Amino acid sequence: MTPIDQHPALTTFLLKVEGERLQAYRDTKGIWTIGVGHTGPDVHEGLTITKETSRLLLAQDAAIAASAVDRLVRVPPDGEPAVRADLVRVQPR
Repeated sequence: MTPIDQHPALTTFLLKVEGERLQAYRDTKGIWTIGVGHTGPDVHEGLTITKETSRLLLAQDAAIAASAVDRLVRVPPDGEPAVRADLVRVQPR
């Protein structure tokens, strides 16, 4: 199983709502973003990544978000875990 396959519902959801951009851009809040909503000190103006790198970053970010949801949500709310995990702002380590 590849990293992207570990959270298929979440990654599918994020691809749909975030889209995927292989060149860094400023989001609506002015934060440098790339791939599927990936942010952090590694993202800067002029950065370009491959689709493979985008999917790896997505898998890493999804794993962090899913872990936070699993750790912090005690009573399962209505809706899919993928939707709940999207509410987590993934911060780089």
